[in-house]
Amino acid sequence: MSKTNILLLLPPPFKEGAKGFSPRWFPLQEVQIATYLKQKNYEVSLIDAFVEDLSFPEIEKKAGSIFYDFIGLPLSILNREIPYELVLSLHNRLKQIFPKTKIILFNRFLPQQTEFFLNANPAIDYLLCGDVEETFHQLIECVLLNKELTQIKGLAWKNSAGYIIPQEINILNNLDLLPFPDLSFINFKAYAHIPHRYNTPNFYPMEAARGCYWNKCTFCFEARQYYTYRTRSPENIVSEIEQAREKYQASEIQFNNAQFPTEIEWLKQFLNLLLKKGIKIKWTCLSRVDRISKETLQIMKNAGCVNILFGLESFDPKALKFLKKGISLTQIAETIKNCNHLGIETTGSFQMGLPFETPLSVIKTALSALKMNLDYFQLFIMKWYEPELPEEIADQGTLSNTWDYTKYDFSGPVFLPKAYKNVKQLKRIKILAYLTFYLHPKTLAKFLKRLTSLSEFKRIFSGGTILLKMIFNPFQAKK
Repeated sequence: MSKTNILLLLPPPFKEGAKGFSPRWFPLQEVQIATYLKQKNYEVSLIDAFVEDLSFPEIEKKAGSIFYDFIGLPLSILNREIPYELVLSLHNRLKQIFPKTKIILFNRFLPQQTEFFLNANPAIDYLLCGDVEETFHQLIECVLLNKELTQIKGLAWKNSAGYIIPQEINILNNLDLLPFPDLSFINFKAYAHIPHRYNTPNFYPMEAARGCYWNKCTFCFEARQYYTYRTRSPENIVSEIEQAREKYQASEIQFNNAQFPTEIEWLKQFLNLLLKKGIKIKWTCLSRVDRISKETLQIMKNAGCVNILFGLESFDPKALKFLKKGISLTQIAETIKNCNHLGIETTGSFQMGLPFETPLSVIKTALSALKMNLDYFQLFIMKWYEPELPEEIADQGTLSNTWDYTKYDFSGPVFLPKAYKNVKQLKRIKILAYLTFYLHPKTLAKFLKRLTSLSEFKRIFSGGTILLKMIFNPFQAKK
């Protein structure tokens, strides 16, 4: 009996393809799912239409070269900004062209929006939410054997009476049970490498945890998961690092999850294992300033940490309170100071398009980032996920009723503060803030000091190229 053929298909940002853009993030979640299904003895393929620059007709031609029993489509890919309307459009086309193939939409984020997506597209047959590695396999087995689907957590599906909406999503509490991702599913070198997230080009993407311990920020995808914060064991992570070095010749690890484990005992175990096995490797991660003491940073430094990305969002206490960030300016200053002292690079991520904001306050944010001695600066136009504005900001601006898409923003309706004429001006101020930070003599001098090797030159040159693309990106001029 032949194996069941499964295709995981990652959509492009436009029906015409990638339009010259490159995805900034490696699709670790989708590779993880493909690896899990492969271990269950399925024949699994993965097509990333974004990185391959495939248009809808080209996707149909490539996918049609093999009969697939199932095609899985991610409904949202964090940091890729694929509009959900485009994914649903591709879903409907695939259903028409391949009527014998079951199309499964899956989505780790935004589980509470299940009904929204089902109402947006009545052609959906299956929508999986949560940690879908196990439930993807369960769904396939149930469909193949014509079994009841009601026991599959996080599955929305349609029967003769209408949609069955999940009351509970699947959460994988023991992440050590997952297999290490098989990078042979994709061409890793084809992905755009983000200079402020790596020090050496031969890096390996890894997930150390899932969920967020805070889960309150107004703007964040993670805050809409309602998942518990779960970490992999130090032993499991060190084993994958060993494989990454041996199998993929990795010289650096890039931890991509929103919250790297910062518990002192966990970090001590992690460091001791690295020392015991004689592993010296650089790594980068994301964290919160309220979770990292000087002692924590010292252990992280000893274990190989070279760069931490902090979601700072704003230097305005009023904005931090509105965003429900749960951090203070004192914590920001102290943590950045400690990182500078230990020689750990820092990246500050900020939001704009906030209530009470003015164009001048955004530029001041860039200047404050310079003053605080951040190494890298990134800025996102905040998108809104709620249908209505809270009373306290209802008179501070307007909420667009369309989902705006640009290369460097999250998908979602834009809040336009009163101080801006339109979204076009908002985007121009964003570019000006980037130029303020990266063309400042202090930043240029810092980068010049780092030009001690060809690899460092390539890294800085790559960063400059990305900055120029942002400035001349034609989609920035929309609206």
